[in-house]
Amino acid sequence: MALNELGCQTLPMSREDFEEKKLELLTNLKLNMVEIDELQRRTVEQANCVKWKKERSKRLTASNFGKICKLRKTTSRKNSVISVLYQSEYFHGTAATRYGIQFESIAKNEFEKLFGYKVAPAGLFVDPHLPFLAATPDGLIEDDSIIEIKCPFSIKNFTPQDAHKAKKLKFMDMQSGKLFLKKNHSYYYQVQGQLHITNRKYCYFVVWTPKEICVHKIERDDDIWNNKMEMTLSEFYLDHMLPEICNPQYLKT
Repeated sequence: MALNELGCQTLPMSREDFEEKKLELLTNLKLNMVEIDELQRRTVEQANCVKWKKERSKRLTASNFGKICKLRKTTSRKNSVISVLYQSEYFHGTAATRYGIQFESIAKNEFEKLFGYKVAPAGLFVDPHLPFLAATPDGLIEDDSIIEIKCPFSIKNFTPQDAHKAKKLKFMDMQSGKLFLKKNHSYYYQVQGQLHITNRKYCYFVVWTPKEICVHKIERDDDIWNNKMEMTLSEFYLDHMLPEICNPQYLKT
């Protein structure tokens, strides 16, 4: 992400100019419900959409919620800010990420056949109350659900159940013979962020391998959002990410 895409400047700034810049950016992030819906529809193409890249570059997105919420209070936020703001500029994907992208549509088709649902494409959703937070689910299901798909490269030769038995499926646990997403994993924070921002009730969390598909239906957990996520994410953005957007410092070092 280039700095000028954020409206940033690297020249020395006075405290007055700095505060004015922060207020201007926060004001520009605010959208009404009509604008939120329009942005979502216009950004369905995701990675191929310039608008999607531009709008998400100014916000903290759900894929990063887990690592932010799990930071210790004593841990410096610098590396996390650098990762969120600048990693995409230099990161072109690993074999694992390319594998996941390649097979996501296949997993989606298998899910549709298995459950009889039609998965609609999703664009960028913005939180109407905290417009610096955003999410892009892998798809929308009817009026109350989303889907999040994981195609782990590391277990491509296993079924999800066998991968769990072999201790290769780190983000899932098993109870009564069924796999479910661990609540302390970053993916759980991602899912809960997506559910809150899209204002939907359920997420079908799909783990796909060429051998089998596994689905865990997750309900929105307002307690974790209200008691942990909302405050932590807001603090990270307002106190650490926003200042770097307005007056970049970390790329100088």
